Amino acid sequence: SWQTALDLARNEYPVSWMSPVVAAYTGVSIEVVGGVLLAAGFMTRYAAVPMLILSLVIQFSYLPFDSQLFWALMFAWYGIFGAGPISIDRLLRRGLADSALPFIPRIVRASEWVRAHLGPVYLAAMRVYLAVPLILLATRSSIFIGDQRAAWARWLPLDTLASVPSVVALGGGVLLLLGLATRYASATMIAALALGSMIDPRLTDTAYLLMALAVLAV
Repeated sequence: SWQTALDLARNEYPVSWMSPVVAAYTGVSIEVVGGVLLAAGFMTRYAAVPMLILSLVIQFSYLPFDSQLFWALMFAWYGIFGAGPISIDRLLRRGLADSALPFIPRIVRASEWVRAHLGPVYLAAMRVYLAVPLILLATRSSIFIGDQRAAWARWLPLDTLASVPSVVALGGGVLLLLGLATRYASATMIAALALGSMIDPRLTDTAYLLMALAVLAV
């Protein structure tokens, strides 16, 4: 419903630096077109980057939720690594690399450079991003107590990570931080959280955390 989208952009979550009509068109276009392209694995990077930006705008200009931070992690992953071998992008890549179309071979080579050089850096940053708050929460660090928590809350998925059992959070966090047995630590945390969600309904909110851990496990 376009009218609903316009009403939401005008009244529910207005963006201070965009008019409601422009914000509504932008949001709807990114969500619909980006979602279709991402599902098809076609122009994946160009779909993921606007969705990454939209997630961060929602997080910092509207209401902060952990889910948007995990969306950002996953969209950034696709922005750097692309859709992978089972995608339309991969089918087209070989032909485009030798294409006579202007700039297309350079774009293909640039995407390969991004994957090769920025991919390892992103994985390390993602690992640390999950590890540090896990350790701090497990050890009940005072950095997240009182007013300081509010300042950090928009940047870290504290509510979701706080639901991880302390022993799992501490052990997994230390291993992730060190980059030691990362696959096994991630797989163990996935198993523990999956089992825990069957017992404790609050842990069902960890679905996006499971996805992030699955990336590290793979």
